[in-house]
This record gives sequence, C-alpha cells and structure tokens, in this order.
Amino acid sequence: MAAAEKSTSSTAAASIRNQRSKPGLQRCRTAMPTLNITRVAVATRLPRNIRPQVATSCPEPPAGDGWLHEPKHDGHRLIVIATGDGRLKLVSRKGNDRTALFRAPFDDLAAVGRAIVLDGEIAVPDDRGVTHIDALNDAISRRQPDRLAYFAFDILYLDRHDLRRCGIEERKAVLRDVVSDLGCPRIAYLDHVVGRGAELFEQVRALGGEGIVSKRRGRPYRGGASRDWLKCKVHEIGKFVVTGSRSLARGGWRRCMLLRSAMAGSTQPVRSALDSLAAVYGPNLMRGVTVRLPAASSP
Repeated sequence: MAAAEKSTSSTAAASIRNQRSKPGLQRCRTAMPTLNITRVAVATRLPRNIRPQVATSCPEPPAGDGWLHEPKHDGHRLIVIATGDGRLKLVSRKGNDRTALFRAPFDDLAAVGRAIVLDGEIAVPDDRGVTHIDALNDAISRRQPDRLAYFAFDILYLDRHDLRRCGIEERKAVLRDVVSDLGCPRIAYLDHVVGRGAELFEQVRALGGEGIVSKRRGRPYRGGASRDWLKCKVHEIGKFVVTGSRSLARGGWRRCMLLRSAMAGSTQPVRSALDSLAAVYGPNLMRGVTVRLPAASSP
C-alpha cells in the first residue's frame, strides 16, 4: 500500500495544519519517471487553456477499493499555471483570470523556474485545518492575502509533459513529490485515503467540513462534468430563523439571511452555503411578515 493510502482520514481532513515554512526557496527537481509515468505522459508545449474536471454530486460516498477519497475544501477552484520563466496565471473554474486576486501564495512557485500546472482549491483554513467560504471572503474583503492557502489535489503538466492521460494515483504521486520539493509554505498537498470513503466523510462531518470528493482509481484527467469524480457534501439539518430587510420606497425584500440558534437568547448566521438558499427562498418565506421597527429618534 502506498504511503498516501496509509494516511489517516484525520490527516487528510486537516492537511494544511502541519505545513511549516522552510528557510529559503528550494528548486523543485522531482524526476519525471515516477510509476512509469513517461509511458503515458505526452511531451508537448504548456497548454494555454485547461478545462477543469468537475465532480458529479452524489448522496453518499461510493464503496469499495476502486475509489480514493479526499476532503473537499470550501473555497474557490483554481488552476495554477506557472510558465517556467517567472510568469504565473491563476484561472477559476469558469475560466476567469484570478491572478491579481489570489497571487500571494504562489510567488515562490513562479520563481522556481519550471513549467507546472496544478489543480486545487484556494481557501482559508482555521487552526484545525478546516475551511469555510466565509473565511475566504473575509480575507478578500479585508485584503489579507497572508491568510490564503492552496490545497493542490492534482498536477496536469510538468516540464514539457502533459500528465492528464496518466491515472490519478500516478499524478498524485508526482504531485506529492513536487509539492514537497517546492517548499512553498502555503501550497499544501491534499492527501487521500483508499476504500474508506464513509469513514472519511464522517470525520469531515465531525470537524464541520464541507464534504469529500471521491475519485475513481486509474482514470485520466478529463475536462468537464465526470462521474469518475463524485462529490458528497455535508448537509446541515436544524431549525433556522429567516430574517430580511425591505425597502419601503421600492418594495420587496432587499436582503434575506438564515440564522440558527447558537445558544439560548442568541443567534449566529449560517455559513454562505446556506445564505444562498435564503436568497432564493427567503422572499417567499417572508411574505405576510409586517413587523416594523420604530423610527430612530435623534439623540
């Protein structure tokens, strides 16, 4: 069993936690012939456009040893393209250029001098390694790029070789070595487990994470929606309070939000994954509510 397969679910769920800064930048020189990867890798120029592979939603993790499973981080999908000559391009899942917004964690990568394409998630981990989109949005709005971390889960190109035809295990073996050799403190290799998807899912749920992604072993990387990648999200069940504000001049509910009880006498906002639900259903739920606050009096 490979070292990546032996890692525990808790280690995978908090893979950023043990990252440590290294003194000085190390030149990444991982050898290409890893697991006979050159047998399948295609020698070619750096691709200009990468269509990301997209996971299909599923109600529960697939069973059996034919799948590997990774924690799903709650952030923004990001394709990282380092050209090898100091240039860097960061592309969102929809193909938008996000270089200016998220460049901070990748400055060291740009300086390495190798052509590399990574796939992963940009997010903000807490002290347990768990990520939530609210924390990322907060870091963006407060202009705190030092809080950003990149969780690399795939490598698509390295040193004139397109790796997308290689199997997922082969790509991740190369990725693990590349990330280790890079020594970039805010680029983390996203580890995985094999055949224990339900176990990992429950551990991620207990940590308050978003869910897991299951990937069919031995499969190449193919852009677009795929059933070789399945995502299983943690769903929150409970009682929620719907609140909103309405413009009397224009009519209609301007903003709605879901709140949940945190303790007796207080509430806290539900994270953004459910805020979007409130935006859709909130106005209908608020129909018939006529409570008005008294006008504020001058001091």
